[in-house]
Amino acid sequence: MVEDKPFVDSVESSDHKLRCSEEKFEFLFEHSPSGMAMVDFLTGDFVEVNGSLLESTQYSKEEFLKLSFWDITPKEYQAQEKQQLEDLRTKGSFGPNRKEYIRKDGTRFPISIRGFIITDVDSCKVVWGIIEDLSK
Repeated sequence: MVEDKPFVDSVESSDHKLRCSEEKFEFLFEHSPSGMAMVDFLTGDFVEVNGSLLESTQYSKEEFLKLSFWDITPKEYQAQEKQQLEDLRTKGSFGPNRKEYIRKDGTRFPISIRGFIITDVDSCKVVWGIIEDLSK
C-alpha cells in the first residue's frame, strides 16, 4: 500500500494549527479583563460568557446562561437596545455605547459595550459583545 505522506503531514499540521488557534482563543476569552459574551441574535439569549462578565454581574455561569440581554438591561435603555439591534442588522456592528447592567443583587453598574454579528459554524447568527465594567 502506497501512503500519501505529504497529504497526511499536511492534515496533521492543519489539525495542530487548528488546536493551537482554539487554545489561544479560549485563553484570551477566559482571561480577558473585559467582559465577553456571545448572544443568539434571534432570541437575545446568552450562549457563552467569560469570567470577567460573571464577576461584574455576580451570576454563576449556569445562572447567566439562562438569561437574555433584556434581563440584565434596565428598561430605560430599551430604545438604545433597539438601535443597537438595528445597527447590527444594517452595519453588522454597534457601539461603543454606554449604559448600565443589572447585577444579580439588583444593583446597577455602568458599562461600555460594543458588539458585532457573525454566523457561527452551525449557520446561526450570533453577536459577540465586549463589555467594559466602568465601575472598576
